[in-house]
Amino acid sequence: MKRLLLLATLIGTASAYADPNCREVSEAIIGVGLGEIVNYPDGLKDGIVREGTAEFIYGLGFESLEGKADYVVYPRIMVFYDRGSFTSLTAVGAIEGEPDRGLSRILENLRSVSQASYQSNEDEGMTFTCEENIELNVEMKGWDDGQQYVAVRLTNKSAMERANEYIKEYCSDPKRRRPQDACN
Repeated sequence: MKRLLLLATLIGTASAYADPNCREVSEAIIGVGLGEIVNYPDGLKDGIVREGTAEFIYGLGFESLEGKADYVVYPRIMVFYDRGSFTSLTAVGAIEGEPDRGLSRILENLRSVSQASYQSNEDEGMTFTCEENIELNVEMKGWDDGQQYVAVRLTNKSAMERANEYIKEYCSDPKRRRPQDACN
């Protein structure tokens, strides 16, 4: 009977700790996830708008967004893409009127959404413990208006490595390069 009770306790305790899923952070912030581009821009959260797009080389660039969602004002959100997939997101935002510009509330929301813990480092900000190949970092950053904002960076490291390889391959082939490509 003791073994059965111990086993039930261990199973219950283990299930209380979910595996981290930091990929969910992108959907929580803008309404669209990392990976294959689906339902964009129609799937953007209410209040988040597409400001523009930039293409570095054929098929690789970023989308520029801004707006207000879930009490956070975002003067800039950049979502990088590579040949049909979103690979990373950087969102710079703040919750107006909060003494820490919303840092503690944003961290708690990210922790809740990602099911990941984080560690604080004075030089690098807060680093979350995410699933393999996914990085989630949060730090305070100065912005154009002179105020501090919360910067959230979510990156699929393996997708970014593939993008970097694509850039090298693309830019090394003079037959593929176009005059507007950023290959220098």
